[in-house]
Formats: sequence, C-alpha cells, structure tokens
Amino acid sequence: MILNEIEIMSEMDHPNIVRLFEFFNEPDYYCIVQGYCAGGELFDAIISSGKLTENTARVAIRALLSCINYCHKKGVVHRDLKPENILMEAVMDFNKMKIIDFGNAGHYSKDGSLKEVLGTPFYIAPEVL
Repeated sequence: MILNEIEIMSEMDHPNIVRLFEFFNEPDYYCIVQGYCAGGELFDAIISSGKLTENTARVAIRALLSCINYCHKKGVVHRDLKPENILMEAVMDFNKMKIIDFGNAGHYSKDGSLKEVLGTPFYIAPEVL
C-alpha cells in the first residue's frame, strides 16, 4: 500500500496536494519526506472555529474541488477524502489546504469502474456499506 501511495504522490504537482520530496526504501523501514503543514488538520480548524462563514467555505471548497479535478484529469481517485486527510499549511488559511494520505488512491480509466469498498467507515455513504 505504501509503494502505491509513493507512486501516485510522485505524479502529483498541485498546490493543494502535499508535496513528496523524497522516498527511501531501507531494509527495515520506509522513509518519506513530504512538505510540512503547520496549521493542523482541517477537522480541527472547523471544530475550533465553531462554524465556517459562507466566504470561508467557498474558498475551502474551491481549493478542494480544484485539487480533485486535477487528480481526476490525471486518472487518479483518492478514495479516502475526509477532513482528517486535509492539512492546513497555515492556521485558518483555507486557500492553502493540502490533501494527504493517498494510501487508498488508485488509477482508473474512463471505461472501467472501481469495485473495492475503501475509505473510513464513518465517512462512507450508507448505500456503499
């Protein structure tokens, strides 16, 4: 799973995806060097603010949809998007969010479909489960 994540992340170059700088495959462990996001998880930012203003939500959704569009144009689907897998580069700067954790991500073709049930159960639609 980690090697799949590394392969996919090495293809990504978008301002809202955490950057993969280096990967080392050591005999006893893997070492991944990625960009640093000092602002914490989107989940924590939402909880600490209590609620998002319409303008803040617009900025956040625009950044997120831009990133998802980029991934889909590259034939990649994340399959585990949730607030805990989105980090803030700076505290409360929703324009500089970074999507992380491409461990469940996969390539797809427009004529195929993905059949696996993946993701975090709390965030999966009931009809999928």
